[in-house]
Amino acid sequence: MKKIIAVFFSLMLYISSPAQQPFIKTIADGAYGFLVRILPTNDNGWVVFTTDSLKMTKFNNCGVPQWSKKYNIPNAEQALDNFIKTNDDGFVLLTRMQVPSQHPMNTNHVALLTKFDAQGNIQWSNSYEDPTDDYTQVPYTISEDPQGNLVVFCGVSYHVAGSTSYNLILKIDANGTLLSSRFYGFGGIWGGAIATSDNGVLIRTGSTFIKADNTGNVSWTSNFGSTQNHFAPIEVADGYIFTGQISTSSYTSFYKISKQGNLLLGGRKQTNLPGTPYLFNKKSNGNITAVFQNTVVEFDKDLNAVRQSSFTGGMGLYGKRICYLADGTPVQVGIKSPSSLFIAKMNTQYQTNCSTTPTVTTTIFNDVLQMNFTVGFFSYNIIEVSHVFHADTFSITMNVLCNPDKKLNIGGDTLLCFNNSILLQNTESDKFDFYQWSTGETTAVITVDKPGTYILKASYLTYGCLAESIFDTIVISYATRINNDLGTDVTACENESHLFSAPICDSCSFYWSTGSNNNTIVVNETGNYWLNITDSNGCIYSDTVNFVTSKCECQLYFPNSFTPNSDGLNESFQPYFYCDLFDYRLKIFNRWGQLVYSTQSAMESWDGKHQKALVPTGIYYFVASYTPFLKGKVDKPITRTGSVIVLY
Repeated sequence: MKKIIAVFFSLMLYISSPAQQPFIKTIADGAYGFLVRILPTNDNGWVVFTTDSLKMTKFNNCGVPQWSKKYNIPNAEQALDNFIKTNDDGFVLLTRMQVPSQHPMNTNHVALLTKFDAQGNIQWSNSYEDPTDDYTQVPYTISEDPQGNLVVFCGVSYHVAGSTSYNLILKIDANGTLLSSRFYGFGGIWGGAIATSDNGVLIRTGSTFIKADNTGNVSWTSNFGSTQNHFAPIEVADGYIFTGQISTSSYTSFYKISKQGNLLLGGRKQTNLPGTPYLFNKKSNGNITAVFQNTVVEFDKDLNAVRQSSFTGGMGLYGKRICYLADGTPVQVGIKSPSSLFIAKMNTQYQTNCSTTPTVTTTIFNDVLQMNFTVGFFSYNIIEVSHVFHADTFSITMNVLCNPDKKLNIGGDTLLCFNNSILLQNTESDKFDFYQWSTGETTAVITVDKPGTYILKASYLTYGCLAESIFDTIVISYATRINNDLGTDVTACENESHLFSAPICDSCSFYWSTGSNNNTIVVNETGNYWLNITDSNGCIYSDTVNFVTSKCECQLYFPNSFTPNSDGLNESFQPYFYCDLFDYRLKIFNRWGQLVYSTQSAMESWDGKHQKALVPTGIYYFVASYTPFLKGKVDKPITRTGSVIVLY
């Protein structure tokens, strides 16, 4: 058995295959940045963007970098949740930009949106500024509504009114044109907002939620007193889910409210995992996922954990974000301690070969106080300002931290029993994407019934879209054949027996149909008898023989008289015999040679009648012709003549 490993560079062939292996890779660029986002692309790849370094890299489905760009946006500062994928397969970045202020001792910031196409090219970049210089913006989140409009959430602090704080919602079309601006008078607490499926907006500022319709009017408000946090909620089929941090606990709590703002699930749910997920990710099946440091958990819409996985200890991996590719594959990005990023492509159970599965429990607490309140809103003059920025390309180096080490073993050289077959397949637990046997077959398992040399080339897709192939060889030879021949079928006379013998084989075991394990048996009953011989290689050789007992002689006795007088004694005439007859004919004549009786069955008898009347008393003559069946075969024909007296 010989194994060879070969790598075939077939990049374009394997990019679209869904059966690629999980992996963990690191980006060897300490300055790449740690405020990282990951988003899928329509070609089943993904992009990684770091908002602190303004670097974006596009990866294909196998994790191979296709391009990297760094964007030179001066005076840009990060926002909270600021990088999204748009419906046209592009991306939008939300940052804040410092602008000059007319007020001494004040610093003004404004929201800056930059739109990229699928290749990372800047399509437009606009800031949204107060022409009167009355306030400064702190942008937090951006989302896209069903019509492709962008919804931006900002905190606002006024310079001219005693630092009064508001929440600001900007609605911007896909070309960067400002459609509307609406201020909500709750205050400048950190928060976020999402565009909702009903074309409205849900704002979260700390423990407070403000739901607005598609015109910006307030539909309802709710406040949950001890749930302060600043991460935007996520919409599920029957409500909204958001995170909260309880001051007395180091664990994150989760809350669910209805589409009308009412608390569901009877309170908050809290996991036993440390860390606060930055945001939830929605799956196509309606479930959501969150990243807790080195653990990924998938929840259903009622926050029940349905599956989870974590990286093994000692690898220094700290997960940040996760996304789902077009084929549903999860890909996670995060920090690899001490100074690099990692990307983990997972299977549907969120596992790589460097993963384990922890136990996640959730506990329900019902100490949440809910109240409603009234909030005012108004519009304010805002203008859009166009900017031109450029990007520089750069290269990154990827290192493989963990990828599968597959094993192939189709077994050691072996013997093939005569007239038998063998299944050939990988005896290891690893599965491969492609199989190519030297027989031309491409299935994982083949059946062979001839000796020869068989080679399997098993290929699997790796982290770099390369088909890595492993070869294994097995030599199959015929085992020495045991000539198990019981001979031809045997016919013996009645009450005779016959000895059947197995061939001489010192290392064989025997099993007869009679249950005997001897090398001979003696039989005396008709039937089929078989023998299985098992040799030292485990080969089984079988043979069957038929044994028949038969009569070996045949004599017919004819009575010399009978009395058909209805007294019940000796009423008819027929032969007596103890053998099998193949053919029989009997004819009886009177003394003038006239035929008075005939039959072709030895089982029929003559009752002394001719044409339904008893014949006269006298002597009658018979001729009997018959062929006996002796020793299992038809014997020679025999003719007998004689006479019989009819008496009354």
